[in-house]
Amino acid sequence: MGRPVVASDLPPLRAVVADADAGLLAPAGDAGAWADAFETLRADPAARERYGANGRRAAVDRYNWARDAERLVDCYERLAE
Repeated sequence: MGRPVVASDLPPLRAVVADADAGLLAPAGDAGAWADAFETLRADPAARERYGANGRRAAVDRYNWARDAERLVDCYERLAE
């Protein structure tokens, strides 16, 4: 959707958000940190645009069912050799 992400700073989410440079992370349960992350995005339209574009590109190129299926088939083919 081309929107920036604010996500919990948990390892699986951190890996995706950081890899894609798609948004900001905040500790789970820390309402102040979440508010700060949203305020940071509100105050910086260029960052919102960049994070949103990066996230969309990552979803299209890497994080989608079609790409996961390709990787899985490739893995099975290598194992069958």
